[in-house]
Amino acid sequence: MSTSTIPAAKKTTTPSTPALTPELRGLVELAQRIQRINTPEQRAEVGKLHAKIAQERRDNAELMEAVSKPLYKKYQDARAPFKLAVDTCQMWEQHCERAMSAYDREQIRLDRLKQDEENRKTMAANAKAIEKAEEKGVAPIIKAPKIIETAAPKTVVTEDGASSSRRKVKLWRFAGVGQDEDPAKLLGNDPRLAKLNREFLLPNISRINKAVAMGGNEAALLEQGIEVYEDFDYTGRSGR
Repeated sequence: MSTSTIPAAKKTTTPSTPALTPELRGLVELAQRIQRINTPEQRAEVGKLHAKIAQERRDNAELMEAVSKPLYKKYQDARAPFKLAVDTCQMWEQHCERAMSAYDREQIRLDRLKQDEENRKTMAANAKAIEKAEEKGVAPIIKAPKIIETAAPKTVVTEDGASSSRRKVKLWRFAGVGQDEDPAKLLGNDPRLAKLNREFLLPNISRINKAVAMGGNEAALLEQGIEVYEDFDYTGRSGR
């Protein structure tokens, strides 16, 4: 097949993938020469080229699956017994972490209350000391509040040397949404998401595709920011 009548692109680059067969390289080189189609003859030539490239894609996709599927099956089989153990450990690790987190948060809350009470008592005692010192005309002796040590240590070491540590991390959840609720299951019209900034919103491409494919009201879609337009989808098959 000749494509000499098709205007060449101004600048092209050739893929350097070593896995390309000479036949496929030849097809790619022909395709790289195409910039625009001006005549019915050129259109027919490009159609034939498209069909051959499409057939090469299908053939290589079949080979890829034929080679990789058995390997992936072996990979999954090898992982299976370990994955069960890993997933089980992870589930109960998280269970222990939730229990420890609940306890530590409560202890820290109680410690803060104790610290607030200690601060209040110290401030009251200092106020009395200042008052008495002023009456006597001497410098008051000011005391610092006692620091309440937390009952929730950051690291716990057991007798056999095992240790469990905690550190502060920054997490997030949608405001007003419970900690146990799955944010992925929230609907877009959930009123608790009304304050969400647009930059944190991700378009649901799957739902948009479905709405367009089902022939949704184009005017209504446009009002929602989706413009429906027409283009062409080509299917090519080689005659070999």
